[in-house]
Amino acid sequence: MNKKLLRPGAILLLLCTFLVSASWAQINVTLTATNPTCAGFTNGSISAMASGGNGSYSYSWSNGRGGQSISGLSDGTYSVTVTDTDGNTGTRSSSIAAPAAIVGTITQGGSL
Repeated sequence: MNKKLLRPGAILLLLCTFLVSASWAQINVTLTATNPTCAGFTNGSISAMASGGNGSYSYSWSNGRGGQSISGLSDGTYSVTVTDTDGNTGTRSSSIAAPAAIVGTITQGGSL
């Protein structure tokens, strides 16, 4: 047996040596929003694209939905938090707005 390993403090040194491994990676989130086509419609959508981080991503939207895209949206601000397999997160928000309602007046005029 090697006597150098048995000198005083060698076992303590061995027990106190450890490796700390932490993984933190920034997640970048890009959103692409499509506004509703008309006032009062709920056909808006937002898609999220994540990059960075480690492994696969999960998506959690402010309206309680999951997945990379959400649809059936009316006017409002929506945010998504993207989490990778290591627990790193990235958050982004986007607002969507329908065009203003078209208001017109029909009047009866003249004779035929």
